[in-house]
Amino acid sequence: MKAVKDNELLDMLTEGLKIDGKSNFFDNAPGSCMALYCGLVHYTKYGPVFYLAHYVERNGSLMREPEMLFLKLAKRYYPVCYRNDLQGFDIMSVFLDEDPVRNEKAIQDDQAEFADIWLADIRDRQISSSTARLSAREESLESDMYKLQ
Repeated sequence: MKAVKDNELLDMLTEGLKIDGKSNFFDNAPGSCMALYCGLVHYTKYGPVFYLAHYVERNGSLMREPEMLFLKLAKRYYPVCYRNDLQGFDIMSVFLDEDPVRNEKAIQDDQAEFADIWLADIRDRQISSSTARLSAREESLESDMYKLQ
């Protein structure tokens, strides 16, 4: 599997997360970019799975724009799923519940490339600001939205 390059950023974004209905929330440049939500989905026998997501509202519903799931394994983060409700994408690349684990290598490589670009943008727009701060917020989304299948 291909890991993302900026593991340090993902460590910072996911710091302190537990499965308790709360997410880490970043909105350090209101109006200039979308807020970022980060949460812990669940634990697998390989390690924890986290999500990062931007959301938009369409017709009264929150839409993922996008959301990615990352497996943390040995201090590195590996993309395992990409979702974008506006485009109708829900693409798993690593199937952790299969024995042995199935990795769709080409898809997972593409997801890692996208994640590197996205994380660089997140670092530039949300995190590099000297006023960046992290806050916990009650997550109002359905918990089953984040379960791996």
